[in-house]
Amino acid sequence: MLLLVTGCGGEREGPFFPLAPGWEWQYRVRVQTADGAEELRQQVRTIGPERVDGFPAWTRVRADGSRFYYREDRSGIHRIGSRPPDGGYRPEAEERLVLGRPFRHGTRWRQQELTSLLQRTGPPQETRYRIRVAVPVDYVIVAADEVVEVPAGRFTGCLRVEGEGETSADAGNYVGNIRVRLSSSSWYCPGAGLVREERVERTSNRLIPEGRMVMELQGLHHP
Repeated sequence: MLLLVTGCGGEREGPFFPLAPGWEWQYRVRVQTADGAEELRQQVRTIGPERVDGFPAWTRVRADGSRFYYREDRSGIHRIGSRPPDGGYRPEAEERLVLGRPFRHGTRWRQQELTSLLQRTGPPQETRYRIRVAVPVDYVIVAADEVVEVPAGRFTGCLRVEGEGETSADAGNYVGNIRVRLSSSSWYCPGAGLVREERVERTSNRLIPEGRMVMELQGLHHP
């Protein structure tokens, strides 16, 4: 059962990125691309540690059965690999630092991010054009005591993480060489984890100018 909750008070109680078993999140995801707007639902739950490549890893599972594996150390929370519903374990080429430590204002890190919102359907034969580019993104914790209101409730004492990155790429025959820029804002709250994320991807090409995504927490169940 998913519960609507009110976030913690001023004290920083609970993890910013829960990994222990028994947590479950339900998100509303609104996506805007060159093809129009759509609203989706995403469900994530933690099921505890598993062994991958001979090492223990914390596991998160999405509604479609996809699994994502994490480890935690002094530098932060790392995603080390994934497993699709119908496939085997896929290690990350380089571990992805999801949330860097220390969890305070000014903490910085860099991470490669793959664009996912740049697409358009058009001729010939209603072909879907997608721009999938790895962008080096610089992240920084810009605030450590934010107040956030989402459908699941009001949360305080939250980290706000800003990301900015830009690169150039050859997007193929119909698009050619372009500049791609990615920006994001994410709010992680104590005792809740990620409660809101905003992401914008832009290009220098007028046919696929940009894509946007807003994800908000709708429901939370925790141990």
